[in-house]
Amino acid sequence: MQVSRTPIREALHKLALEGLLYSIPRAGYIVEEMSDYDIQDLFTTRMNIEQIAARLAMEKISEEELKQLALNIKKTDAVLESGLTEKMADLDMAFHGIIYKATRSKTLYQICQTLSDHTLKYRIALIHLPEIAQKTRDGHSKIYEAILSKEPSRWMRRFNRICSWPKATLRSCWNVNGMRTSFRKIRVARKKR
Repeated sequence: MQVSRTPIREALHKLALEGLLYSIPRAGYIVEEMSDYDIQDLFTTRMNIEQIAARLAMEKISEEELKQLALNIKKTDAVLESGLTEKMADLDMAFHGIIYKATRSKTLYQICQTLSDHTLKYRIALIHLPEIAQKTRDGHSKIYEAILSKEPSRWMRRFNRICSWPKATLRSCWNVNGMRTSFRKIRVARKKR
């Protein structure tokens, strides 16, 4: 790879600080397992923080950012029509990134981005399923309409409804053997395509 050890060591140290790796002195690192409770807690926290971000974005979003959200939804429609749901993860991250930036808060942006990064592998595993990809698109459209309305009370009711389905979807992935088994099945199904 022709990369010096220092940036790799720093990256591993950062991942350990974020709780994604476990450091074994003078031996290396092990990927930290997350319990089903940890995953549920992570998504609940992300959902609550994103409500704050969307409320701030509603007040501060620019016309250009509104156009970017609308264009993202159009691109998502094209991806859904083509059936290439593997492109959905990038569009999902871009959609939320526009909202994070629209808050005009560096701190909130960093918090949202960190939570988004922590949930990414689970979102990628689920978003490849066509019904989840469609629900994601519909949720983005509703968030966009709510931000356009600039009516916080109406928006909060709508956002709470929109945010309840990802959590319910995660719960439906739980089975007798736990969530990891369901994600393995999803990965195996994707590889067979």
